Amino acid sequence: MQPIVILVGYARSGITVFNRCIASDQRLVCLSEINSRFECPTPLNKPHEQMRAWYGISIAESSILDEIGEVKRYTDREGKTLFIRDWSFGSFISLKYNDFSPPQTLNTIDDIGLRYKITPFCIVRNPIDVWLSMKNSLKSFHDKHLEYLHLFTKDILRRGLPILKYEDLCSDPLGFLDKVYKLMNLTPIRTMSLSDNVTGDNNLSGFSRGSHLREVIRLERRKLERGDALFLLNNTRASEIMNVLNYSLDPL
Repeated sequence: MQPIVILVGYARSGITVFNRCIASDQRLVCLSEINSRFECPTPLNKPHEQMRAWYGISIAESSILDEIGEVKRYTDREGKTLFIRDWSFGSFISLKYNDFSPPQTLNTIDDIGLRYKITPFCIVRNPIDVWLSMKNSLKSFHDKHLEYLHLFTKDILRRGLPILKYEDLCSDPLGFLDKVYKLMNLTPIRTMSLSDNVTGDNNLSGFSRGSHLREVIRLERRKLERGDALFLLNNTRASEIMNVLNYSLDPL
């Protein structure tokens, strides 16, 4: 039986487009934007809803962890791998969806790991682009000083998770997938398509520049005004995050 694969990643880090890639693989059953304790506000946000809509499989409605357990039993019977994209944002940002009391740690990894063998990994993105994307999104700007992204980064480093960079996905999609499939102990796919069976930015019209795309490409960086660059340098955790994740500080 295959371990449950858990992808964690911060908001605006290119996780949705990767989720769309991986969801096209018929050997996987992918649950998207699932958190073991908090419900992502974007539908479809529950395992039983996603299984019915995307795979035509009915499972009983219950707690999130119990629903995940039922999906795991299904994938074991069918010889498939369960892939869960964590709603990591909900674990770090103070929101009404977590009663304004986020644990500020990757609770989904901890909670599922108590029940099942897991293979977790993380995708990160240059914090400058994360900040610019959040600033230009249609939703409120929750992490202006990148304090929560800093906490997220500290947590993934403390846990020693395998870390892959979104920029590498854009520059070499198949090479990036090779690394992911090696983690999952599966033969890599050699052709890439983008499934619409995911919960994420593509569900919200105009929320993501890449939501309409049918292939993985690297979008040009949003314009970095001098005032924004100074703010990022002097009033956020961007430099610290870039340093520990081995991003060049030159853009600042």
